[in-house]
Formats: sequence, structure tokens, C-alpha cells
Amino acid sequence: MNDDETDFSLWFGEAKFYNSIDNTRFSKIVASVKESLSAGKIKKENRIITSTQDLDLYIRNTDLLETIKTVLSDDTSLDIIRPKLHIPILLLYECEITSKYDEKSQEYLDELTVYHKERAVAYYTNQIKAMSDVPKYSDIHFHLIIFPVPKKEIIVSEFISTAKSLRGE
Repeated sequence: MNDDETDFSLWFGEAKFYNSIDNTRFSKIVASVKESLSAGKIKKENRIITSTQDLDLYIRNTDLLETIKTVLSDDTSLDIIRPKLHIPILLLYECEITSKYDEKSQEYLDELTVYHKERAVAYYTNQIKAMSDVPKYSDIHFHLIIFPVPKKEIIVSEFISTAKSLRGE
């Protein structure tokens, strides 16, 4: 919700796990993000949101609740919806820099910061070029989250193990 008690934002996430975040990966990531901004995908997400009782259960402000339901209806133009979108793009990846350090140090942080800034600029440059035809693109809020891990297989294995444990397997 925004400062105005009758306004809101929509957060539709994008999360991927990669072996690297070099330039060759960006076209696939950007294509996935672009697909999530298509009219069909946005309308589908909006229908999912409005078809649950969660809105009625958690939003006590009746004016805000009515605004959300009206804006998320199939009749609302995407030109109204797209400026409300926030798209977090989580890129979890296997990082050579992270794997070569045993502890957090200023040297590690400096090297990682330089690399991630360069990767963020390269990613957004790629995204901007690819999405020039997306209506209201400049009004959409993108949040790039780059998360380095030393070894992908360790994370995946632990995740699967935890999921199986939670399911009682």
C-alpha cells in the first residue's frame, strides 16, 4: 500500500537460479520478465488475486478494497495497472567470487560490489532494449536482486531435503 490509503501497488515476482549471470543469460531472463508483463499474464494474475477471499479478510479499509477490486477487474485498461506494478527479479546464481572467499572481508565486498554493479547495468541495458514495445514500460518499477552463492548444488540439495521433510517424506 502507498502513503495514500486508497492507493496500492502490485508485486509480481520473478525468481530464477543460474549457474552464472553473464551476458548470455540475460536474454532468457528478460524474455521471461517480458512475458510476465503481457496482457494475458497480468489479467490472469489479477483474476487469481480477486478470486480469493484474502482481499476481504486482510484489507479493512473498504474504500481501498473497492479500489483494488475495480482496478484489478478485467475491464480496467492495462495502462492503469502497469504503473502500479513492482517486479522484483531475483537472480540467485553460482558465484566464482563468493566461492573463492572463506569469510566476509572488505576485499570480498569490494570485488562483489564492482561485479554486481556491472552486471546490473548490463542487465538493465538488455532489458530496456528488449522491452521498448511494452506499453508504459517506464512506469513499471523493477527491482533487481542479485544473490550470489558459492555452490548451486548445495543450495538445491538442501532445499529439496527441507521440502521433502516438510511433506513428511
